[in-house]
Amino acid sequence: MKKRIASFFLLILSLYIGFTGCTAALANENKNQAQNAFLQSKTQAVFVSTASNQVQTIISTAKSLVGSSQYNGYCQRFVRICYESAGIYANKSAFTALEAWSMWKVSASRSNIPVGACIYFQGYGYDWTNGHVAIYLGDDYVIDATYQGVAVRKITNWQGYLGWGYQAGITPTGAQKAAATAPSLRKPGDGNADGAVRADDARRCLRISAKIDAVQQKDFTYYDVDKNGTITANDARLILRASAGLITLW
Repeated sequence: MKKRIASFFLLILSLYIGFTGCTAALANENKNQAQNAFLQSKTQAVFVSTASNQVQTIISTAKSLVGSSQYNGYCQRFVRICYESAGIYANKSAFTALEAWSMWKVSASRSNIPVGACIYFQGYGYDWTNGHVAIYLGDDYVIDATYQGVAVRKITNWQGYLGWGYQAGITPTGAQKAAATAPSLRKPGDGNADGAVRADDARRCLRISAKIDAVQQKDFTYYDVDKNGTITANDARLILRASAGLITLW
């Protein structure tokens, strides 16, 4: 009899412990759900308050993908996804950055590039036929899909820069207006238009003066730094001195 009573009390005790455990777990779950709902509402409120135009939505989407590797090697796809998040869709597909540049370019100038614009580059290595595209953030910072993942970085070497435009050829709301005829930042001596006067500009100038290389008319004045109407070894010498910081050509 005593054993039955003891067993009965043990049963009651285990049921009580189980009930209180379930109650505590349910309370914690409800608490977590409430916290998640609160955080989600705050996040949505912040997003709605900051994404007041399409440029902000594009950049917000791009930044949310920082570190992602799903777009490695697919820079144009990354840009398309970001623009589509703002409701901007192209009526014609561009599979590479160079295709997008050929269809939707606005300016080849580096001056006054609008925040949110797409900036395009010639490709190198594996990308030489595809090119590269990034979303401009201002002050030479971009966000793009690299082979190491989506990243925010500063452009320190503008070699291969083609210009800027907008995905789908549509200007997003909130974009700063920049004149396509804005003055160029290209300096005398910068024959290859990479944004700086370097020794390779001098070497190319010397080859042009020796008739080994040809020069396009649009680049002529940047090699003819002594302004005598022809490109000579003297121009190459001056460019080399300018690249070393010994003289100033502008």
